Amino acid sequence: MLHKALEYCVKNSWTGKRLVIKQNENIYNLSSYQVNILTQNKVKQLLPVEKIQINQVWWWQYEIQNKISWQDWAKNTSMKKRELNEFYQSLYKVFSKMEEYLLDIDSLLLKPAFIFKEENEYYFCSYPPGKRPFKEQVEELNDFIDDVIDIKDRETVKYTYKMREAYKKL
Repeated sequence: MLHKALEYCVKNSWTGKRLVIKQNENIYNLSSYQVNILTQNKVKQLLPVEKIQINQVWWWQYEIQNKISWQDWAKNTSMKKRELNEFYQSLYKVFSKMEEYLLDIDSLLLKPAFIFKEENEYYFCSYPPGKRPFKEQVEELNDFIDDVIDIKDRETVKYTYKMREAYKKL
């Protein structure tokens, strides 16, 4: 399982802003189909990725130009029902598209640091070396959401509970 200690950073260069994740171990059983679909950017809601090797180490680079991590964005706001609705719709879209392309949804990185926002759209990272049960990740994500919603807004609290219950049934 992944997420022990995922090494990553955000780099700005003349070619753009990128999230870079170091692949901690050599994994030979990665589906070449899945990697090809990801690098060809077939799923709109997934961040474009490039897999490169430097000195026997594999790196996964995600294009994040003009996007902000959901973690950073949430620090400056209390989320309302509308923002949560946009997020959950985006999550459902990426989930559905990944199923359509036969991609493993357990490869999504659902930590707020790996979810990016640009205007009203959300973008996700698929990182096949780091498979982790989708349901488990959604539970942790819902804990984050509980901490950043506007708890004074009754509609937001009710909507959050409703969505938490809906994702438990997946």
